[in-house]
Amino acid sequence: MLSSDKKSVQKKSILIIDDDPEMCKLLEKVLERENYRVQAAYSGDDALLLLQQKSFHLIISDLTMPGMSGIELTRQAKAISPDTHIILITAFGNMDTYLEAMKAGTYEFINKPIKMMDLKRMIKKALLEKRPKLHLQKGPLTADRSAR
Repeated sequence: MLSSDKKSVQKKSILIIDDDPEMCKLLEKVLERENYRVQAAYSGDDALLLLQQKSFHLIISDLTMPGMSGIELTRQAKAISPDTHIILITAFGNMDTYLEAMKAGTYEFINKPIKMMDLKRMIKKALLEKRPKLHLQKGPLTADRSAR
């Protein structure tokens, strides 16, 4: 294997979902410069089809899209890929929406206009953080927080 092949294997993959092609292109350009492998989908349905075909380390999605909201996308994406973190982006955030998104399984919520440095930090944190492991034992399930 060539050293350039090793680098491409080690790249973390990110799926971007936004109905605005310009936003997808901007995020793709910024994240590819950060050495991520990026793929874009322009609807929740397209994103779910991609998730059924391949896995991603992280998903970044717009909250408000025609057809399927980012929250509904989160619910369905978590059913397909429960360990993949999801960051939702919105221009219309409020506490009720934030709480609903978190209940659906969203990792984090970021408001537009996006500060790219904040998004990059959030992505790095999400990619480093491991999901808690559940251990079966007599009695209730407990989360092993040492995995974080």
